[in-house]
Amino acid sequence: MSLVKRIKEYRKKWKQNNPKKVKKYNKTYRDKNPEKLEEYNKKYYQNNKDKENERSQKWRERNVDKIKVYDRERRKNNPEKVRADSRKRRVLKMNCEGTHIIGEWELLKKQYGHKCPCCGKLEPEIKLEEDHIIPLIKGGSDYIENIQPLCRSCNAKKHTKIIKYF
Repeated sequence: MSLVKRIKEYRKKWKQNNPKKVKKYNKTYRDKNPEKLEEYNKKYYQNNKDKENERSQKWRERNVDKIKVYDRERRKNNPEKVRADSRKRRVLKMNCEGTHIIGEWELLKKQYGHKCPCCGKLEPEIKLEEDHIIPLIKGGSDYIENIQPLCRSCNAKKHTKIIKYF
């Protein structure tokens, strides 16, 4: 047996016999070299997309219950984030222009005094939702300039009309 093979065998046995030390070393390395690991992971993923997607799909199939619990908890604990993600997905699907963030939406509600400009009702009596002044279906954008806060009732009445309330 060559020297290189003996060294490899020795290292392999040592790792098997010292799992705690190996784990501690790996954690220390990960903590000290996050950039290297990120770069390595990106390259690996680029070279093994099919393999990684298949692995991920198999994991999801084996962990359906875990995913359901995680999703339920996420929706319960982050309703604004879930709503924003849903809106972003809808905007992307419609190939619409623009985007805005939750902070901009909160600032817009504050500028309107947390009041529906159509009926005049205030939060928390009603829940304000994002209404596109020019609806996405009619070519409107998702920039904050095209958004106004309306209660569900007023938003439903407005439907796809182009109306800017003050």
